Amino acid sequence: MDLANLERLLSGITDLSWQNLVMMMVGGVLIWLAIRYEYEPLLLLPIGLGAILANIPNTGMLDEGGLLRVLYDAGIESELFPSLVFIGIGAMTDFGPLLENPKYMLFGAAAQFGIFGTMLVATLLGFNINEAASIGIIGAADGPTSIFVSAILAPDLLAPITVAAYSYMSLVPIIQRPVMKLLTTRNERLIRMPYTSKPVSQTTRILFPIVVTLAAGIIAPAATPLIGMLMFGNLVRVVGVVERINQAAQNEISNIVTTFLGITIGSTMVGAEFLKVQTLTIIALGLVAFILDTAAGVMFGKLMNVLSGGTVNPLLGGCGISASSSNAKGVQLFQQSQYQPAIEAFQTAARRDPNNADACYNLGCVYHRLGSLSNNPADLSQAEQYYNMAIDRNPNHVEAHRGLAVFLVEGGQKDRAFHLLEGWATRQPDQPDARIELARLYEEFGDTAAANERLLEALSMDPQNPRTLTALGHLREKLGDYEQAYHNYSRSLTYDRFQTDVAGRMAALQGAATPAPAFTAPGSNTQVVREGTANLR
Repeated sequence: MDLANLERLLSGITDLSWQNLVMMMVGGVLIWLAIRYEYEPLLLLPIGLGAILANIPNTGMLDEGGLLRVLYDAGIESELFPSLVFIGIGAMTDFGPLLENPKYMLFGAAAQFGIFGTMLVATLLGFNINEAASIGIIGAADGPTSIFVSAILAPDLLAPITVAAYSYMSLVPIIQRPVMKLLTTRNERLIRMPYTSKPVSQTTRILFPIVVTLAAGIIAPAATPLIGMLMFGNLVRVVGVVERINQAAQNEISNIVTTFLGITIGSTMVGAEFLKVQTLTIIALGLVAFILDTAAGVMFGKLMNVLSGGTVNPLLGGCGISASSSNAKGVQLFQQSQYQPAIEAFQTAARRDPNNADACYNLGCVYHRLGSLSNNPADLSQAEQYYNMAIDRNPNHVEAHRGLAVFLVEGGQKDRAFHLLEGWATRQPDQPDARIELARLYEEFGDTAAANERLLEALSMDPQNPRTLTALGHLREKLGDYEQAYHNYSRSLTYDRFQTDVAGRMAALQGAATPAPAFTAPGSNTQVVREGTANLR
């Protein structure tokens, strides 16, 4: 073998720079995080692989006509990949809660302060306006949007912006917790906001994506490709006549495009271009964006709490960051009766945050449901275990105590259920929740006098607690005191207007000699919780 051939053979080693080695290690870390901690594995895994491939010298993959260059030109330069990803996101998104309570859109708007705050800071640090806007969009907590904007305004910064966006999206639970805890009091974090569902017509659900597309197209034409694809995906979801396309958008299309998108983003992390002070600055500014998002959302939540008379939990403002957690995904899957995928999502949430009481409670709910449906002792045993784990992590977790009490009663362990709730009440002498749940249990077993006593204790602790007043109304109605029941329901609605069942009971009781069929007091059924804050308490 002559010297020239030997040099070509060894070029992969001789042309390997320290920057290449560092970026290969970064790619390896991303892969490790995806596997070990399940931090956005669908993205970090291909991004990590792309970073490794891009830093192997002399492969030709980044040259004109090379694999990675073709993927970049076809998917990023043309903005195709982000647009296709948004079809899948739209198909997986339920806008029902937004349509039920449009006012909550304001929380999302408030949380976007991080975009503009970070943009201002970036400008002060010497970035031009296009670069600053691209860096600021990291605060949208939306990877495709970050790619879309930076590819247009600052293509040279695409790699660090994208890496920062997806990395911090995976770390949202870790980033938000200290900010939320710093800006709120314990009493604010303990505010209970019962979930109420309002019916949204099919016509409204169909018109929503169409109207949003038209409005966005007229107001911000440049955003139409992303918004249009997002709304198309949602339209496919809600019309109910193209289920094959809906499933393909949520699964095959989304998975394939996400894979190529991740590899392509990773391919932009070439050592010589990526390892700059500028890159570290952008990554730091990305963290600033997420912190400002959270802080602005929580402060707006505090304002809403004041304006509502203390009925809004300020932590709701943290939900303005659009990155969805595994817990939220699990809730959606549970509501669709997809129990095994829900378990996997909740387990991921629990692994990411070992102190997440809501994730443990939700796992208990799913196993409770499965065990009840199939009479499987193993599932029921898991349910009890997870309920107890939730209580260990948050000794005042209302839903976990209720779920475990229901579980024990169903298993013929009435005495253990009473012991559980009595112990909870003893440990929480100033909190009404334990008394309310204990009263429910006494009422179920016919001891209305004890139930009444416990509810009066709860009312003395917090005379404006809508849950206590609703439970009192239910008990009074059961005892035939319809006038007092009506009064209790009315007071409950004064402090929480979003109780459709209570309003229905008032309508049934008004002027009636006998009550309509009784309803179950809100919250008595075991249900998963959405985005809990128990770990902050």
